[in-house]
Amino acid sequence: MTLQELMFGFDRVRLAKPSDNAEILELYESQAMNSGGLTLSYSRKGDFFRFTKHQGKKSFTFLFCNSNGSIGGLATYVLSEGWIEGSVKPMGYMCDARVSRDADKETKEEWRRFYVHTVMNSHLVEEFEYCEYMFSAILDANKIALRAFKREESPLEFSPSQKYQAFQVMGKKWFRSKPSPFNVRKIAAHERQKLYDFLQLANRKKSLGFTGSELSRRETNWNHFSWESFLICTDSEGHWLAVTAPKSFSDSRSLVVEKATPTILLLSHLARLFGGPSLKENQELETTYLTHLEFAPHLTSETRLNCVGSFIDLLFTDIVTKKGHLLSFYWPAKEGVACHRALSKYLIQSTSGTYYQIYPKTRADKLRLFSDLTDISFEVGLA
Repeated sequence: MTLQELMFGFDRVRLAKPSDNAEILELYESQAMNSGGLTLSYSRKGDFFRFTKHQGKKSFTFLFCNSNGSIGGLATYVLSEGWIEGSVKPMGYMCDARVSRDADKETKEEWRRFYVHTVMNSHLVEEFEYCEYMFSAILDANKIALRAFKREESPLEFSPSQKYQAFQVMGKKWFRSKPSPFNVRKIAAHERQKLYDFLQLANRKKSLGFTGSELSRRETNWNHFSWESFLICTDSEGHWLAVTAPKSFSDSRSLVVEKATPTILLLSHLARLFGGPSLKENQELETTYLTHLEFAPHLTSETRLNCVGSFIDLLFTDIVTKKGHLLSFYWPAKEGVACHRALSKYLIQSTSGTYYQIYPKTRADKLRLFSDLTDISFEVGLA
């Protein structure tokens, strides 16, 4: 089956073209979400398609048109690859799901039907590389999206693979604290192969871990990113404990604070006293992510969080205080992160979400099902 055959019978569906960019942005950036007293939207910095090149090796954005030809909805499927049961297999990630409130009724209905049709048949589609594994990340507060996707009568299973929290470091409660027992430094030129081996060992042991070719793709497609971007956390004897690569995607996507409660605006101004950025309405919220945050396999959760604290200790002044960025990292849910002794000195805000596996109920016995895990390889900055 080809993409054209997949779309057969859906008269309002077509693939997006570069010339659609302006109209796509108008719909995409007009829809906001509420989170903890903030009304937030996303900006794609004038080019909707640039961020999808960061997300995966190929992507397909489907547009859903009204009777007058205008765009009433969209959805993107990003293709990458990862380790599944010891083999490298294609994986799909569904994102950018948007439907205009003013869309025709028929357009809204076709959006729902085509989403189901696509997931039901993705394993047959040539351009999807016969992808059997489809995923999506949704914030737990996004009740509208959850209601739209998690319908009992649907032929699709929308199964929680992993609950997670995204943490944003916004300031520092106190500047004098017990020094970290670990050391953080930049990677040296002769350690490049050791870095690749460390990353691959960590990802071969994880669910949906990324591959060496995916790392090479990121080095090619991510601006200002290479093996030289990595930081290494070591113990007193120089043994590698953890690695990460701080990365901002603000050249292609950022959050915009559309509205904030007076209390939050006051607190954000006070945050400057703690070395953090202040929020303003209609301001873009820049974020630097701890990407490729990987650990030596023998480490306890306690030691891993000490490593995270060591990375933040090194980066805080430059990233948060000087650049005014939030510093963000991802962690499995159900662990006390913000109150951990290595992180309790910081002002940290958290957002809860769930990484879902989406699959046809009729194919459940043919697939590896990922359910209630804590080790999924997931870059929250690309969600």
